[in-house]
Amino acid sequence: STSVIPSSAISREGRWFWISQSLPVAPRVQIHAKLLHSVLFSLLNLLVMGVVTVWLGLGTLRNLAVLLIAGLLVSVISGYSGLLIDVLKPSLAWTDPQQAMKGNINSFLAMLINLAIVAVLAGASVLLYLALRPFFLPGLLIVLALGAWFLGQIVGALADVRYTQYEL
Repeated sequence: STSVIPSSAISREGRWFWISQSLPVAPRVQIHAKLLHSVLFSLLNLLVMGVVTVWLGLGTLRNLAVLLIAGLLVSVISGYSGLLIDVLKPSLAWTDPQQAMKGNINSFLAMLINLAIVAVLAGASVLLYLALRPFFLPGLLIVLALGAWFLGQIVGALADVRYTQYEL
């Protein structure tokens, strides 16, 4: 959730955003491509976690599968929440490329939103565990998948509307 890649994906384009506006590809498809870019970086973190899991002796096939699936779903949720902020308020007027990433308030806002998402997911996890202990992991994966899908629909719909409204 501390990655600035999704929360500055549109902002990094800056004065060249007109290229994205003129592409013959729907803005929602472009947003999903930006998400894929951030998820690829998250895969590196998942690889490190998988190696640590095996090193600790916890690397059963089930644990590694849950780590991969849940990790990807959490990175999709985190990525879409960062993209949501950047779609709503991109910072396209910057003079230095570092300003688009490090001097952008969107990254800080994305971290705060991701903390709130983690709190909600922790609460949902506790409830799922207490109510449906045998179905805890499948239930948690379903909650994560629904959250990722829901956020993807919202961000995609917003991108379709907002891409034409940005002024450079």
